[in-house]
This record gives sequence, structure tokens and C-alpha cells, in this order.
Amino acid sequence: MYRGNCLDIIPTLPKGSIDAVITDPPYGIGFVYGASKTGKFEIKKSAPILGDDKPFDPMPLLNFFNSADPDRSIPFALCGADHYKTRLPEGGRFICFDKSCGGGAASTFPDAEFIWTNRKNARSIFRWVWQGCVRQGATGNRLHVSEKPVELMAWLLEHCRVKLGSNVLDPYAGSGTTGVACLRTGRRFIGMELDPGNFEIACKRIEEK
Repeated sequence: MYRGNCLDIIPTLPKGSIDAVITDPPYGIGFVYGASKTGKFEIKKSAPILGDDKPFDPMPLLNFFNSADPDRSIPFALCGADHYKTRLPEGGRFICFDKSCGGGAASTFPDAEFIWTNRKNARSIFRWVWQGCVRQGATGNRLHVSEKPVELMAWLLEHCRVKLGSNVLDPYAGSGTTGVACLRTGRRFIGMELDPGNFEIACKRIEEK
């Protein structure tokens, strides 16, 4: 794990050391979780996500790997891609994270999120209930304001055909979910996180796996 700005750290890594990039970057929407009250229950506001206060541009990340090793195309999967779709290159594909699994129109949470990948695969939908406090298979408190299920990140590794033993980079590691998925499925992990609190959580989760 590295703490700092990924765009500063990535150029220091050895050439050819990254085999795939699987990440959930800041979307550039100024998201803050909570700030609502229903009956006697009040949900407190979360701290803002660092870097989420300005539009996310995926191209510096994509361009670095394309220019650093133009003869070697590595798989990418970028979550929340519908928020920055106009800044993505042509030729990729959107895949769907179905979070409601038919929960119904009465739900106040989004039914789905979209992920961009540069890999083509017939499988295009991952279904896993993940809405508010209803989180399939999760125990304990939420570790990150936009936490993803480990199962989703593991599915993305398979979707992108990331080989066992590969070095997987998550430049926006958050609470380390991609790292946990890598260790559970036999891949190596390199994570980068700007927020010191999230960095500590990610390190602890990964050390315990």
C-alpha cells in the first residue's frame, strides 16, 4: 500500500510491473453519505471523499499505461463510469452492477451502477444486493462511504481475465476492497490511497487476510 496521489506514485513503479487496473475512483460528484432523518433515526453526514470535488478525468491514468508500454495492453475496470462517460476513450464497454436485484420501484436507492472496461466479455451484469444498510453478505459497519462488495471486485478480476499471480493495481484503494478480493483469489495487489484514514483501514484489512 502507498499513501499519496496515485498520479505521482505510478511513474515510480518499475515498467511492466502492473498487469491490471481495477478501481472505484472518485466520480467528481461531491458525494456525501447520509444527512437524512427518518422518524427517530438520524444518519450523520460522512466526510467528503478526497478528490470528489472536481470532475474525474480517467485519461491521465489510461494514457500513462498506454504510453509507458504501448505494446502491452492491460485490462482496466473503472467503477462509476456513467458519471464521467464523456471523458472515456472509444472502444470500451459498459457493464452493470445490479444493486437492487428486483427490489422494486419503491426503493430510494439507485438500482444499478455502471463500470467501464476495455475488455470485451459476454458477461455484462453482476447481481448483488447492495443498497444502504442492506448489504448482502456484509457484517459490521460500513468501512467506506462508497464501499463496494468484495464479491464485485472479485467478479471484475474474472471478467477482465486477470490471471492468477498477476499484479493488480487499485490507484484509488479506499478501504482496500480490491486488495481483499485479490488476496482471496490468488492475485497480488498494489494499492494507493490519498485519504490517511482510509489508508489505515485498507492496510489493516489487507494485513488480516
